[in-house]
Amino acid sequence: MKRRKLLALLAGAASSPPLAARAAGEPGKVFRLGMIVPSRPLPGTRAFEEQLREFGYEEGRNLQLDILQLSGSDIGRAPELASELVGRGVHAILAGGPEPALKSAMAASRTVPIVMVAIDYDPLAGGYIASLGRPGGNVTGAFFQQVELTAKRLQLLA
Repeated sequence: MKRRKLLALLAGAASSPPLAARAAGEPGKVFRLGMIVPSRPLPGTRAFEEQLREFGYEEGRNLQLDILQLSGSDIGRAPELASELVGRGVHAILAGGPEPALKSAMAASRTVPIVMVAIDYDPLAGGYIASLGRPGGNVTGAFFQQVELTAKRLQLLA
């Protein structure tokens, strides 16, 4: 049950209000979270870290974060990074940012829970999940329905 609460935290950290403090996991057990994230911080990163602490997870005590960054120039490395995380024996993968992070995590494992943070793509339209309410398989997470803003962001950069 505690693992389910942590996965729920991962799925909702970017948009949820702070939750009540709870004790984390079993004494002596270290939860290993693999993260494939863009080189820039994801929205809600600070809230995510605060909520981890509220749940009692502290890096170096009962939490190990394996963070692999995926920048625009090396997007082709996503499959390699996802396979590396699975090989390290992570308990869950946070696939944040670009679509290849989720696609690669799903290809690397059908059993490791994957938490997506879909910002610039629609995971339902892409066929990664069955529905928003019941994603199915080993994937859950947050979908920020801002796909149409991607073109505007690029326009502003030009």
